[in-house]
Amino acid sequence: MTAYQNRPGNQRVTTAACVYYVGVALQNKQVVRVELPNISARPASGVPTMHIFAIAIGA
Repeated sequence: MTAYQNRPGNQRVTTAACVYYVGVALQNKQVVRVELPNISARPASGVPTMHIFAIAIGA
């Protein structure tokens, strides 16, 4: 959890934010694709959105 959130316009909000990690074990399987939900429409102000900072597929 973080102590604050960075917002557009270089604003800092003192509401806590969470950062999540999900690991998935793939035993003897090959990743073909990673499909994420379509969030291309700009949400209304104050509506939570998803931010993907990194995706990695390791051996």
